[in-house]
Amino acid sequence: MSELLSAIDALATVDVHDLAEPTLLSETEMLLQAQARLDGLIALRLQALEARDVTVAECGRAAKSWLIEEQHLTPADAARRMWVARQLPARPEVAAALIAGEINHDHAKVLLGCLGQLDPEWRTAAGPELLEFARDHDPRLLGQLCQQVRIRSGADEDAEAAAQCKYADRWLTLSSTFDGMTSLSGMLDPESAATLGAALAPLITSTGPEDDRTARQRYADAVVELARLALAGGSLPDHGGDRPQLLVSIDWAELRDGLPEREVSTATLNGLPISPSIARRLACDAGWIPAVLGGPSEILDLGRSQRSFSRAQRRAAALRDRGCVFPHCQAGLDRCQLHHLDYWEHLGCTDLHNSAYLCTFHHWLVHHTNWTIIRNAQGRIEVRRT
Repeated sequence: MSELLSAIDALATVDVHDLAEPTLLSETEMLLQAQARLDGLIALRLQALEARDVTVAECGRAAKSWLIEEQHLTPADAARRMWVARQLPARPEVAAALIAGEINHDHAKVLLGCLGQLDPEWRTAAGPELLEFARDHDPRLLGQLCQQVRIRSGADEDAEAAAQCKYADRWLTLSSTFDGMTSLSGMLDPESAATLGAALAPLITSTGPEDDRTARQRYADAVVELARLALAGGSLPDHGGDRPQLLVSIDWAELRDGLPEREVSTATLNGLPISPSIARRLACDAGWIPAVLGGPSEILDLGRSQRSFSRAQRRAAALRDRGCVFPHCQAGLDRCQLHHLDYWEHLGCTDLHNSAYLCTFHHWLVHHTNWTIIRNAQGRIEVRRT
């Protein structure tokens, strides 16, 4: 491994603008091939990491979460890599081609998906041809050929079966970016896409000559407007459908002594800090939740009188934790449960100091493995592996 890193360091010192054009082209081709080979080696190691629970034991998180939270991959890329890693051991011919640099990671994903749907006879007959085709064509064309093979083999028996396969391949992700934006990406089957397109159509039109938005900006605004209309209609399931909650925190002394005409101390929207100007704009439609810090507005300690945390405690804990408190975990409050640090069954109290928001995985981790989590006297979270 040290030799590999040394070779990369040596390449990094080369001024690419001094390379002759044929050399520049050939070296770029070799680097792309090397990247494919490294992807294959990474996939094999990811499979071994997950099979042996290495990331759970050493880092306190599943392999996919480790890729996202410590290696900083996007959720979509982490999911794609883990899926390929899990499938490769059953398809050694695909693994060999990937490690040899004959195909890339996207080829491998398409091949593994197709071969997994074929019965053994068709897999034996078509597998080598599909692999050979992948060596000389891009993943998109390979996907088209795989679809034809599935239809001919009976894996996709008819148009209905093909439609069901497309429906099963649908996906959508919302990922936070480093600069506070949110990236939305996904894939829809034709029927779902038509439904969404019909709903967006009346919302993407220009509002007049003063509307200088780009087409992409109009589409973005239309998706948000569609969500607002759904929230306003009141037809969403009871579990969701709340308007955005605007959480504004203010020091008790400031509230007691009266405020001059100035900005609020802190405003958060669903756990994320926002500017005062955005807070004022959202206040027209958001639900306001006052969070007075250091004041006797609500009872936040219940001792052993009840096991479940009160709404007041949950709000206070949400303001304090903003999401899963396990180090480096990026799970937001919508994916978390409020956890008794000192377990209720061990006579722990239902008090704010004895609570912390944990995502589903880390909640399981502290209950069922040798990881423990405490809040020290200064109110800071400490995670230990016993």
